[in-house]
Amino acid sequence: MSSLLGSMTIIIYRLKVKIVPIIAKHRKTCAVLLLIVFLEIVYLLWKQNTTSVSGRFLIWKISYSMFLDHPWFGIGYGNYFAEYGNYQASFFLSGKGTPDEVKIAGMNYYAFNEFLKIAVEQGVIGFLSFILLIIKVMHSAWRGIKNNQDYTVIFIVTIAVILLFGLFSYPFQDFAISSLFYFCLAFVASIDTVLLKYKPSRLGKTVLLTVVCTFAFVSIQRIYSIFQWRDATENLSEIHPSFNKFQQLYPVLSNNGAFLFNYAAELAYAGQYEKAIPFFKRAARYGNSVELYVWLAECYAATGKNAFAEQCYIKGTNMNPKLFKPFEHLLDFYQKTGQHDKARKIAEQICTKSIKIPSFEIDKIKAKALIYLQTDQL
Repeated sequence: MSSLLGSMTIIIYRLKVKIVPIIAKHRKTCAVLLLIVFLEIVYLLWKQNTTSVSGRFLIWKISYSMFLDHPWFGIGYGNYFAEYGNYQASFFLSGKGTPDEVKIAGMNYYAFNEFLKIAVEQGVIGFLSFILLIIKVMHSAWRGIKNNQDYTVIFIVTIAVILLFGLFSYPFQDFAISSLFYFCLAFVASIDTVLLKYKPSRLGKTVLLTVVCTFAFVSIQRIYSIFQWRDATENLSEIHPSFNKFQQLYPVLSNNGAFLFNYAAELAYAGQYEKAIPFFKRAARYGNSVELYVWLAECYAATGKNAFAEQCYIKGTNMNPKLFKPFEHLLDFYQKTGQHDKARKIAEQICTKSIKIPSFEIDKIKAKALIYLQTDQL
């Protein structure tokens, strides 16, 4: 769709068709036709790949509930990655999810709609600011075209194509596409803008240099710490593990979700469950996953905190309800703790659960649940 829009615009421009007077004269008709074409393309795409489109509808539904909880200022920039799993788990725990939604749900980290993602993370304030920015740029582009600045068309088509692509995907999460988009925005916005002539003072130069040097130092330190973290993981002894290197790197990487998860998992693997728990909980603030909650549940279970362990296992199963492995972990937990009524319910869920992609591992889990049910009835 984005390619079609870009191609049509360039062709019309190259053929020197006077499209602006036509649109101005038949504004309402053009708007209706554009809407019809848009809906028709969406329908054709949905018919071509129903599962993919239905999956996006589920993501948008859950994302909208995130927006409703924080409508004005959002959940914070960059927090969609960490919060989506929590909301999806709550959605399925509430019983609102249909069997089809269970089958298509996944542990998702993108909204597949950049406008919706901006609204979720930055609220109405951030969303309107973004829309006003686009309107201002379009106004500048219109003036550029009227003033015979032909090259403006290339930049405005690029912006329009990326925005259209952003209705169904996540182009702003790609560094190259995002950089291209904001470069085009900046260029078009500067067409009818008088740039301020500013000559920095000595103090201003000092402050600017200090900021740049500080940013460079922090960036280099983080990059170096990431390489040190990789080496620490590779050289960690399984027999007598030493976590001194992880402790040294923690102050620098304390907001890196991947590092925190790895640190906590290594502690849990070494049997240091009590120490691992706070690191798993902190890791969940920067990036959620089913694996994280399964690990956290096992740590709670190993330290005798069964109520917390059960909560984490249940949350893990509902974050991505089509997976079988989390249900197997919950079944094992109920068996070990003697909660046979709950174990029976989970075993029945496993046996009746639909399979998206058949595998030998799923067959083993289903057979295990069936054996438990047969044994429990004896």
